[in-house]
Amino acid sequence: MGEKRSKTEKLVLALSKKEATEFRQIIQANVRSTLVLLFDETLSRSNKKLSPDQGKERLFKRVFKKEYARKNDFLLRNEQRLLTKELIRFLAGKQAMQELKSNPEVESYHYLLALLEHEENELFLSEWPKVLDQAMQSQNHHIGYLTLKTVVDHLAETSKATIPDFDRIQTQIDSAIIELNSAYLIQYLHLKMKESFVQRTKQALGVVLTLPDLIVDPIHIDDPNISSGLSNFYVEMCRSFRQSGQAKINTLIRSIKLLEQVPSKALDHKSTLASLNAGIALEHFLSGDLLSSLQYHQHALENVSELSEDRRVSYLFNYVSTLLRLERYNESIELIRQQQTIWAKKPRLTHRFHCLSAMCYLFENKINDAEKLIPEDRKEGGMDHYYYFRILQSIVFFLREKPELALNELDNLEHTVRYNDSDRDTLTLIQGFRKLFNLICAAQSLSKSQVKSGIDQLNEITDQASNAAKANHWLLYHWMNQQTARLSA
Repeated sequence: MGEKRSKTEKLVLALSKKEATEFRQIIQANVRSTLVLLFDETLSRSNKKLSPDQGKERLFKRVFKKEYARKNDFLLRNEQRLLTKELIRFLAGKQAMQELKSNPEVESYHYLLALLEHEENELFLSEWPKVLDQAMQSQNHHIGYLTLKTVVDHLAETSKATIPDFDRIQTQIDSAIIELNSAYLIQYLHLKMKESFVQRTKQALGVVLTLPDLIVDPIHIDDPNISSGLSNFYVEMCRSFRQSGQAKINTLIRSIKLLEQVPSKALDHKSTLASLNAGIALEHFLSGDLLSSLQYHQHALENVSELSEDRRVSYLFNYVSTLLRLERYNESIELIRQQQTIWAKKPRLTHRFHCLSAMCYLFENKINDAEKLIPEDRKEGGMDHYYYFRILQSIVFFLREKPELALNELDNLEHTVRYNDSDRDTLTLIQGFRKLFNLICAAQSLSKSQVKSGIDQLNEITDQASNAAKANHWLLYHWMNQQTARLSA
């Protein structure tokens, strides 16, 4: 009986001369020197007649330059483990390269992944149809499905929330399902073909059996034989998208528990936890239970490190919006400051959160702090923020008891808005602030009934607009409502 070889030895001796030379060059350039010595000695041992103990002592001395001792045996075991890991990586890499050469559509699919990895999104969008066409030409439905799945994931992360964009995503999902079913059918029938061969051979060898009719089994998602932590998690997520309110919250909480059963290599736990907690927080927010949503907003932000920039910003904005509805202005300012790494990279995001912070300061009557956040170049973050900053400036003027400057700023802004795009939301805001400032200035010379009439007229302008206002405009209307409430007191 020949000497029993270890896994490391079997892998070393499995290499051809060319592969052994190539592998040695790789580890010599990239790995510690002891592994090269271990590899060389293991390779040469095949020609030597040594007992296991002699072989181990010789191996240890060649690798570590000292005599073997049983207490140091772990050093050799650890080195063999590392060499085995490098051998597996080398052999798997060669096999993967061979697959890429033999299957151009596989190479093209990995090329698409590389484009996304390097953030070449425009090139990805122009290249993926070619990769899909290549896969369909070769009837490689598995690669066709993977390509479309990648496209769907990318579009879901980057598309604007518009009906045409989401119609486009739905179209790609429909195509991906067709490709997935085709891939499943081919693999299933391949196995059924092998099964038929085995059954027919057993029959020929004398086993009494009747070959069954070929039946293509449908997939049952609740079949315990094929379910897993990952599949169960996906089922719960599908349910959650069909629910709202407490039912959705319960499903998302179950999903968090199921996530513990999903291997981290199958699903990124941190980013998934962020999304689940953000979903729970949003449902609490929409139902009006703002206090209950806070802890989930916090958990979402704690796990956003692997998510896209847009997702991180949206989770932060939802958290801040909840604090603002609760009139926790100092907490909002502090949260925005703490999460500066999320929003400080782009002018548009910087302006957005400066607008929110400035409004918080105004609610706290910290006029100087608010004005410091109004930039000189107000157009850098987009026209909507430009308009917002100018309204903020008019409020600052007014709070500093300069109503003429405040009203002049509003008049000039209205001309700008009408000239550029006649933004109805902004025009309504301007009209509301103009009426508010005029009413406050004239209040002392008016009777209570006249003040009430003015407030009623102001509310008529703003009530409907406030309910339909954009999220960032809501704060401005809320500030206006506080001022009118003081007039009514």
